[in-house]
Amino acid sequence: MALRLARQVRRRGGHGTRVEGLRERLLPAEGQEGQGRILKRVFYQSAHCAVLCHERSRTYYRRKRAEGKGHSRVVIALARRRVNVLWAMLRDGTYYENRMPLAA
Repeated sequence: MALRLARQVRRRGGHGTRVEGLRERLLPAEGQEGQGRILKRVFYQSAHCAVLCHERSRTYYRRKRAEGKGHSRVVIALARRRVNVLWAMLRDGTYYENRMPLAA
């Protein structure tokens, strides 16, 4: 189930698996060139809004900016993190829980 869902998400994002020779590789899906830009824009806007409204995202943003990264690069990294969380939620069949990390 999760593997099929992963392939569907990748195809929506403009990537898919194709068999070339004896190996299955992740390559751009045929006939969907540029379709992923809508999904990318959704996650970029989501990350941008999270910087304004979500405390942990804002902390991450400020830390990366202090490291010298540019605004766009940091928002893209934050969007990637949000995609990873969404993927984990879909994979595990759970809802988002805003938990604070344990102090080390």
